[in-house]
Amino acid sequence: MEKKDIRIAVSSDRNFTPGVTAIRGGAHICTGLSGDKPGVLLYRDGKKAGTLRFTEEMRTGDIYTADLLTDHPEEYSYLLTDGKTAKTDPWGRFYPKKKRWGSERNYGHAVPSLLLGKELDWSGDRAPGTPLSETVIYRLHVRGFTKHASSGLGKEAGTFRGLIRKIPYLKDLGITAVELMPCYEFQEIITAPVPVDCRFDPKTRTLGKMIRKPTGKRNYWGYSEENCYFAPKAAYAAGEDGRNEFCEMVKAFHREGIEVYMEFYFPAGTPQTLITETARFWVCEYHIDGVRLSGAAQPAPLLNDPVLSETKIFALTMDGAGIPAGSSGRNAAFFAMDADTGRKDDEKQGRRAAEYNDGYLCDMRRVLRGDENQMQRLMDRICANPDGYGTVNYMANTNGFTMADMVSYEEKHNEANGENGKDGPRDNVTWNCGEEGKSRRAAVNGIRERQLDNAFLMLFLSQGIPLILAGDEFGNSQNGNNNAYCQDNATSWLNWTDLKKHAERHHFVRELIRFRKEHPVFHREEKPSHCDLRGFGLPDISFHGVNAWYPETDGPHRQLGILYCGDYAKRPDGTTDDTFYVMFNMHWISHKFGLPTLPDKKRWICVSDTGRKNSDAAETVMPLAEGYLTYVLKPRSIVILKAIDSGTAL
Repeated sequence: MEKKDIRIAVSSDRNFTPGVTAIRGGAHICTGLSGDKPGVLLYRDGKKAGTLRFTEEMRTGDIYTADLLTDHPEEYSYLLTDGKTAKTDPWGRFYPKKKRWGSERNYGHAVPSLLLGKELDWSGDRAPGTPLSETVIYRLHVRGFTKHASSGLGKEAGTFRGLIRKIPYLKDLGITAVELMPCYEFQEIITAPVPVDCRFDPKTRTLGKMIRKPTGKRNYWGYSEENCYFAPKAAYAAGEDGRNEFCEMVKAFHREGIEVYMEFYFPAGTPQTLITETARFWVCEYHIDGVRLSGAAQPAPLLNDPVLSETKIFALTMDGAGIPAGSSGRNAAFFAMDADTGRKDDEKQGRRAAEYNDGYLCDMRRVLRGDENQMQRLMDRICANPDGYGTVNYMANTNGFTMADMVSYEEKHNEANGENGKDGPRDNVTWNCGEEGKSRRAAVNGIRERQLDNAFLMLFLSQGIPLILAGDEFGNSQNGNNNAYCQDNATSWLNWTDLKKHAERHHFVRELIRFRKEHPVFHREEKPSHCDLRGFGLPDISFHGVNAWYPETDGPHRQLGILYCGDYAKRPDGTTDDTFYVMFNMHWISHKFGLPTLPDKKRWICVSDTGRKNSDAAETVMPLAEGYLTYVLKPRSIVILKAIDSGTAL
């Protein structure tokens, strides 16, 4: 075969993996097509290089499979054709002509995909394999994370390569996983139906024929009805080879012990086979560690897929997933093999399924706000740690206010979205601390800082998996916009100068993450029993009120104490953790708490008090006098006490 010759042949193995895969001597293609003359339009160096037609022998149902035989498949790009019209292959692997973000130039036109890119180099790559109980997730938008000029990244801003440049920052912060909002090829051009003519049809009570036209807005978030799920987004690549950039990004994260999760939006009606093949492809081709499902996809098929048996699966709910209590996150009825087949005796698989927890956000914001009748919800949410799967907790997420806006706004301010304020949630479950929006009043800003301290403490002291929305650790604000889906601008881009402005906030969050990691009592693998099952003298977790051992959860009470028995948690070196007492005063006046009595030769010291200036989750020591059995909590504050030996030097 001469160089640059290419021909089509009946596939020998009927591989139904969507799109193009490498084979010896060329490439294998699997695609869905109709029409009288279905085929492949080939291009080389931007010029048409011929047409290859599928034959009836290559068809199985609505799918055509064939081998494209050539010594140089990487030199070609292609479109599909039904014999009349050229079409983009939605299962393509990369689309170089989509490099320019938000360009309308390609809208409505077929865009070629690479036939086959260069083989990715995964040598030396090793997945971190972080257990869910030790995971701290950082959710970010690839473009928005570094696109602002303050990132200092120049031409690499807003790209996979730019994200690599920020890995040292994320490593220092202490997170263990990044969750990437959609970064496969999605349609970023937002359209709306427009009538071709204005004649009214009385039978259908509609205007005449409608077509969709661009509105000028951009789909910044990436939740689209038109998606090419098997291609990294070309507009997120700094160079021409987005496939290799994504590969290098994942490898760079893995070298620092950080996992990579990726969000996929599947609209209603997406075939389950496509959902499963998409997840398999990104795990096998790009080594991602977790799949976040949004839209209409259900987690059960992925949890029960043997190919994804070591992949973390995240979804809005695990209802219907059939996960038995105590399992690792799959229904064993789907398998003939044991869940731990092929593992050593000491390598029992941990949980790998987790559900996102909007209920946590709403309930904990009510607690933070000081609403009545919230102490029972605080008890439930802070200890939630279901058998069989994890729960992802957050105080802010993409759809809604950032954490800084959560304490600065009560009403949404979405005027820039151009929908007359009709978009976005109405009830944000927030309190603006006395003034709507930015404030120059020291008293207002002081309360806001304390409330943010409280919010982060509640998040990282909860038993579930904490998730931080990118920028919340240094006060990122969207100026009250709670639905910035179309804001590809400074509203959504992180302003890195805020890192200097809010250095104390960043330091507090970083030290709080470190504190959580050092104390497994706050992120146990097991569900709390609230009993002393092992005879240590204390329950694993117990609840208290202003009087020890007497929790009060009715109407006006806004105070709670939680005692964590360190004997029930083991550090990596096998030693037991410390015992902690965490007190919550969500009331707007001070309250005196009685402290649980400790065994002889033990006493309490203060680790953190958000009612005190310069509160720090690092173990700042404030000794309590011997025999001193009460502690006064200031308004809207949280205190952490730790039990130490009486003879320990301070």
